[in-house]
Amino acid sequence: MPEQQATFSFYTATLPHKDVGGKVRESAGCSIRELPFHDQPRERLERLGATSLTDAELLAVLLGGGNSRPALDMAHDLLKYWGGLEQLARQSVAEIAKISGIGRCKAMILKAAFSLQERLQRPDSGRCLLNHPASIYELMKGRMALLEVEVLYGLALDAKLRLIRAYPISTGLVNQTLVHAREAYREAISVSASHLALVHNHPSGDCSLF
Repeated sequence: MPEQQATFSFYTATLPHKDVGGKVRESAGCSIRELPFHDQPRERLERLGATSLTDAELLAVLLGGGNSRPALDMAHDLLKYWGGLEQLARQSVAEIAKISGIGRCKAMILKAAFSLQERLQRPDSGRCLLNHPASIYELMKGRMALLEVEVLYGLALDAKLRLIRAYPISTGLVNQTLVHAREAYREAISVSASHLALVHNHPSGDCSLF
């Protein structure tokens, strides 16, 4: 707990680890070549929009053509091997490239796409208002959802509870992280923050205290 003379107020928001579910289409297990032209992933994306595609179909669009194996086959293999899109997004380029037909270049394309999605969820340069734990959750869930260990973040806020800067304070293990008060306050002091919010995740998805 901060000492009484400290000028910061703070509150915490706990982020559960959520699963990302995917739809199941009848085309699962079929290669792109076996599908009618209008049912192939790229054509469906252009005609119906990205939200109409399954996880495997979206991956197949990213993998593109010119592969040693059909892109949809490789997409299904990736999801099956890693147990879903969320676990796949956690993997390194080297791990993704282990799947037959993927290779280093395709693995980098997938990793870049996952990283772009994560960055879209990060705090932007604007000073968004963070006056409730729910607003902190919405701001940080994309950044922290795929972390495999506990990480403590600090959100330096101005006098009106608007974001100045989000910064990692400490990285721990799968079920704990340690931090000293000086590490939490140092960055906030450097940007003349009036308030400090502390945010951490639970990789297991269990937010109970014990």
